[in-house]
Amino acid sequence: MKEMSPVSTNEDLITPHDDEGKGGQLDLTTPDETDELNELLKQPPGSQTGNNDFTPLNPPRLVKTPDDKDPEELAKVVRHLTEN
Repeated sequence: MKEMSPVSTNEDLITPHDDEGKGGQLDLTTPDETDELNELLKQPPGSQTGNNDFTPLNPPRLVKTPDDKDPEELAKVVRHLTEN
């Protein structure tokens, strides 16, 4: 087999000068919402507009029962399960 040497062409050596510096700067502006924020802050807390369908969660309470295992025994079980 004959080995060919890599040949570089002029196309490989050309770097586009037009793209230099593009993407180096990012200019972000946010809309001015100070008037809206001031209006929200002026409202008393009880007069909020929106849905009044909100109901807080009422989760069941955890109750310790007398048949619960000894904390030391539970620790042994957890150690046993985490050893593998």
